[in-house]
Amino acid sequence: MRDSRVAIKSCLDKMATDINKLRDDQRKMSDKIKTNEHAILTLVPVQADHATQLDVLRLQLERLQDRTDDAELKGTMSV
Repeated sequence: MRDSRVAIKSCLDKMATDINKLRDDQRKMSDKIKTNEHAILTLVPVQADHATQLDVLRLQLERLQDRTDDAELKGTMSV
């Protein structure tokens, strides 16, 4: 009877250790998720800002090309 009590206690101790390790792993994963969420939330506005800057540059390039096309057209028509 004593041996089975010792075996049960040993098993319960091991289970408690495993549960504590799982809780610790869960906490670490939760911290990693929070860190990743923060990184994503930090990067999204930066990417949106870069996309906006890229759109502005595209518009400027289109306007410059239009001006160049207009100048070339005027140049060929006056010759």
